[in-house]
Amino acid sequence: FRSRLKFLVKDWGAETFRRVLEEQYLGHPLIDGPAPQAPGDGRRDHIGVYEQRDGRLYVGAAPTVGRMSGERLLQLADAAEHAGSGRLSLTAEQKVVVLDVDPARVDALIADLAQIGLAVEPSTFRRSTMACTGVEFCKLAIVETKGRAADLISELEARLPEYRLPLAVHVNGCPNSCARIQVADIGLKGIRALDAEGN
Repeated sequence: FRSRLKFLVKDWGAETFRRVLEEQYLGHPLIDGPAPQAPGDGRRDHIGVYEQRDGRLYVGAAPTVGRMSGERLLQLADAAEHAGSGRLSLTAEQKVVVLDVDPARVDALIADLAQIGLAVEPSTFRRSTMACTGVEFCKLAIVETKGRAADLISELEARLPEYRLPLAVHVNGCPNSCARIQVADIGLKGIRALDAEGN
């Protein structure tokens, strides 16, 4: 979709593209203004502690490759409730965000999240590795993904404990790319391959 948009803007020009978008698709004019400011570290995954407009805080944490059991979800809900929050959100990067946190309860929330394996200050690898559902729950997948990605994170953390630069690793169980391997720094996908005997 992004590449198609790029060609449309190039072929039509930005003004025509905007007019078609507003009149034929949105039904209202786009609002002009400055783009939202990116976080200081250049990442947009909401990991860490940030101030909301109303003075309260939101806290983003990283489950390992997006894997959350039912028990951990209940523990997450309890931790959020103890922090005075009634709202949780999930991100497109497989992260969890606790909204409306009382500033006085942030440290306690961070400790509670750590107890259930949700890191507010994760390693680069834990922060930016994603995996699709994989063969465990998806009929289209060819390989197991979540366990492999978790093993990869552990190995990278052991070998490169001081590494801090952003590095997106996305692991996909088939060519369909639910884990968006094309936009990762390192994209891995499961495929069928023939051996020397043609099997």
